[in-house]
Amino acid sequence: MSERRSSPAFAFVLLMLVSSTAPLLMSVAAEGSEETTSTNVYNAGGVIIGDLDEFDPSEGSEYLFIHEEEPVVSATQFMRQAWIDEGRPGVDDMVIEPSMGRSSGRACTP
Repeated sequence: MSERRSSPAFAFVLLMLVSSTAPLLMSVAAEGSEETTSTNVYNAGGVIIGDLDEFDPSEGSEYLFIHEEEPVVSATQFMRQAWIDEGRPGVDDMVIEPSMGRSSGRACTP
């Protein structure tokens, strides 16, 4: 008599194999469709405060863990200074909600 060989473990292994190959198949399909579609440029709107055209890469902080032929630098300090020079726009719109510090410190007290 033949024994039935299907089990939940076999179904789970099959599901894992299918789910692991799905991203590979999707990337191949995406590469083929990139040639026909054009990329849309995202427009965030608003006011541009710090333009990176004025940024000097020698003034930026170089990332240590990215080993490329051309160094990768951070423009965070440049953008922060440009934001301060413009009068820190948007600070008045920020909402700070106070926490209940007194009750959160005693959460375990009976």
